Amino acid sequence: MSGQRRSTTLPQTAGQKVAGLTPAGDDHPWTGRTFSAGWSSRETLLVTLVVPELVVEVGVDVARGSAGR
Repeated sequence: MSGQRRSTTLPQTAGQKVAGLTPAGDDHPWTGRTFSAGWSSRETLLVTLVVPELVVEVGVDVARGSAGR
């Protein structure tokens, strides 16, 4: 897969569907790390690490309108 990769928050409806995940213990490999809210952002996301029962990678295309959004 080529191009930029990043993680982002899920929309609220999608987040509710995965809300039943099991929180991870202190032995999670990412414990103590911080995550930024986006590229070039100093805002830190509040995250809940979970037990990785299923891991997937999703590739999407970015669509932008004439306003650049």
